[in-house]
Amino acid sequence: MKKIIKCFGIMALSLLIFSLMAACDNSGNIDNGNGGNTPSTPTSGLLYTLIDGPAYSVGIGESDDIHIVISATHNGLPVTAITARGFRNGTMLSITIPNSVTTIGDSAFYGCIGLTSIAIPNSVTTIGSGAFSGCTGLTSVTIGNSVTTIGSGAFSGCTRLTSITIPNSVTTIGNSAFSDCTGLTSVTIPNSVTTIGNSAFSGCTGLTSITIPNSVTTIGYYAFSGCTSLTSITIPSNVTSVEGAFSGWTSLQTIHIPFATLNEANTWGWNWNWRYNCEAIIRNNAGIQLYP
Repeated sequence: MKKIIKCFGIMALSLLIFSLMAACDNSGNIDNGNGGNTPSTPTSGLLYTLIDGPAYSVGIGESDDIHIVISATHNGLPVTAITARGFRNGTMLSITIPNSVTTIGDSAFYGCIGLTSIAIPNSVTTIGSGAFSGCTGLTSVTIGNSVTTIGSGAFSGCTRLTSITIPNSVTTIGNSAFSDCTGLTSVTIPNSVTTIGNSAFSGCTGLTSITIPNSVTTIGYYAFSGCTSLTSITIPSNVTSVEGAFSGWTSLQTIHIPFATLNEANTWGWNWNWRYNCEAIIRNNAGIQLYP
């Protein structure tokens, strides 16, 4: 009888250990009950605020979940916006944004250092200023194909972001949109973009490749300052305004311009100091060196 009881006790202890192991993922975190994947049911405790529409915007509220799932509806109305500063400095590791959302508010996810990836759905048209600024853990961003404006500082300081594809819907890359994204190595700018804002890519020290499409007409101050790994860049012929976009460029870097002479650039309307603090070699599209 004692042997039977002892065996039963060992079996019970083994089952308990197995259950605890099954409840944990490989990193030691408690499994969320969905095979280790992000949960699919809406997170409770989020703060939904009634806005014009009528519709709702959403913020973190009282939720302390590490995997956030936003509901597409609340009280029978659509959830169309992420509240400005709504998840600022949040501790979540993932967030699921529904297709009902059209606007991501200013600083909505500012400083959410635990986020490693974000998928912005096709319903979103506007990414607000500083929306993901300081999200130093972000390595992957998918921007939906309805976004028209990437706001000022939207992804500034996302130091682990290595590449970004901007969809064909975007017309404006805002001031400092990707500034100090030191891990960024390549950027694809589509033919829909007309404006590259001030300091848009300033401080992107790892950037080695970028192509400015013919659709661009304006390049702002310091847009590419501090891009020390870029060996060359070509300014297309449709650009009518260039400020001091290449401040800090050295003689090891080359800028190709669509003019036969430097004076022609000023005649065309470029700011007279577009080469402010720039020692880069200037060539025209025929390859003729114009400066120094």
